[in-house]
Amino acid sequence: MKKSIPTQINEFLQLDYVEDDSLWISGGRTLRRWIGILGMALPWLLYLFLYVDTRFGSPLPSISHYYFTRVSSVFVLILSVLAVFLFIYKGKEPIDFYTLSLPSGMRNMK
Repeated sequence: MKKSIPTQINEFLQLDYVEDDSLWISGGRTLRRWIGILGMALPWLLYLFLYVDTRFGSPLPSISHYYFTRVSSVFVLILSVLAVFLFIYKGKEPIDFYTLSLPSGMRNMK
């Protein structure tokens, strides 16, 4: 019997959901994997969406320049999803969670 596409993707990415039909992530491994996938795909997705929308063929000098184009909604959406993922990520040890929860200015205080 042939497996469905979502099942094949889950097996390939080794995602750890609570159940097969559930979208809830049960471990940090899947969360780290999605953060990596979204982070690496962000520049490619922005370039692709800008090309499809405006036929502008060359990449912009900086990734932040995409905020001032017509694909700013994609830019903000992916960065927001990454921020939520990073905010709910517990880390491997409790100190990881507390360090990630502190504002960046407080982490650098001595």
